[in-house]
Amino acid sequence: MWYQPHHSSSCWHSLYCWQLLQCRVESADVVSITALFFLLVLMAATQDIAVDGWALTLLARNNVG
Repeated sequence: MWYQPHHSSSCWHSLYCWQLLQCRVESADVVSITALFFLLVLMAATQDIAVDGWALTLLARNNVG
C-alpha cells in the first residue's frame, strides 16, 4: 500500500513549503510560488486517486460498477 508514504510525503512537503513561501512572497518570486503550489496540487490529486482505488478494492464485487 503506497497511500501512507505518499500522505506523509505530502504533509512534510506542505510544512517545508510553508517555510519557503514567506521568503518567496516577500521577494515576489512568482515562478517558485507557482511550482510549489503545482506540486502540492499534484500530490493531493494523486492521493485522491489512490484513496478512490483503495475504496474500490474494499467494495464487494456486486457493488462495483
